[in-house]
Amino acid sequence: MLAPVSATAQSLPSPFISDQAVLFRSDVAGVRAAPDAGQEGTRLGSFRLDASLGATAAYDSNILNLPEIGVPALDDVVVQIDPRARLASDWGRHALQLTARGRIERYVDNDFSNYETWAVGARGRLDIGSTTELHADAAVAREVEARGVSGLQFLFGDPISFREDRIGAGVTTQRGDLRASLSGGWLQRRYDDFRRLGGPTLSLDFRDIEIWSVTPQLGYRVRPGLDLFVRGTAGFTRSLQSPAVLAAAGAIGRDADGYAVEAGVRGELTSLVVVEIAAGWQKRDFAAAGFADYAGVTYDATLDWYPTPLISLRLRSRQDFENSGIAAVPGILLRDTSLQAYYEVTRQWLVSAGVAWQNRGYRATPITTDTWEISGRAEYRFNRHLSGALFVRYRDRSSNDVTLLPAFSGTIVGLSLETRL
Repeated sequence: MLAPVSATAQSLPSPFISDQAVLFRSDVAGVRAAPDAGQEGTRLGSFRLDASLGATAAYDSNILNLPEIGVPALDDVVVQIDPRARLASDWGRHALQLTARGRIERYVDNDFSNYETWAVGARGRLDIGSTTELHADAAVAREVEARGVSGLQFLFGDPISFREDRIGAGVTTQRGDLRASLSGGWLQRRYDDFRRLGGPTLSLDFRDIEIWSVTPQLGYRVRPGLDLFVRGTAGFTRSLQSPAVLAAAGAIGRDADGYAVEAGVRGELTSLVVVEIAAGWQKRDFAAAGFADYAGVTYDATLDWYPTPLISLRLRSRQDFENSGIAAVPGILLRDTSLQAYYEVTRQWLVSAGVAWQNRGYRATPITTDTWEISGRAEYRFNRHLSGALFVRYRDRSSNDVTLLPAFSGTIVGLSLETRL
């Protein structure tokens, strides 16, 4: 609720349908390891190192998500390199984990779209007795925004990039069937200047923010396989720039206070069906008179169905509020629904497909957009160290606006390889 607009790569991977399966169970099609997987990684004393290197080559028919207003789409071939590493402790008590990831993306003909991102992080857990644990984490990253998130005027130029720092800490305790946690966090985001093709460099300092938040959560196990929970978030967002800097950029300060609370249930309806449903209320009050406060109902419902040992299905629908990267828009009412299916042709060959719809209502403006995305993927696991995949993804956005967030469509077709320790 208090996070800034989400950061995703320009075109790969998809912002809606994930190529990485996420299911409630780990022993079903889509997420379980191949028979010869064994224990991946390399042992380093009392730690285990897991590392991978991914490479993707793809054709994108519309790399900038250009609108359908008589301007021909800009297509290109893109190569993407994704190194990842994780060093995790293997102790009986307590835990420490270090992670690092990167992305290098290169376009054959349109090098202004090239970018690099990276992130490093650490997470630790300190066990106190058998029922209580303290945990802390920290991360530093450089990310880029998806094309079109901040409007049409930012398409022709370098990707919008920013530095993000995070720190969090908390405590969790369990007494019988009751589990309680309290955590807090700090996030700071600083934007790089935007370099426009053939034009001046624009400062995006007016978007620099920091966020402080606290999150309590309470859960109760009614019986094995059925849990009730209630959770909340409260905090504030503050601009890192002075009112004079904001005024010079024609921007309105994003200082705001807010909270969100929701209750829900997660359980196994049968041995083949798992659901998690949560609903609540969110409110955000802006300090600036130029931004209208917003409040409303939020919900998130997910259903997993494993009809056969070779098939897994996930259906998800949600409504939430999202902060906006557009100066004139205080927030976005987001609704989306998606369906994903995973089929194990063999234990080495996994086929997946998905369809997703997303509606965005831009607060304080009449703008609404609807985006559809359809994807398919076929992965073959040669052995526990090497896998390859072919994929295709089609995206289409309709919009009632032609100046800021116009309609567009595009298709991505590609091949990826991943090697692991």
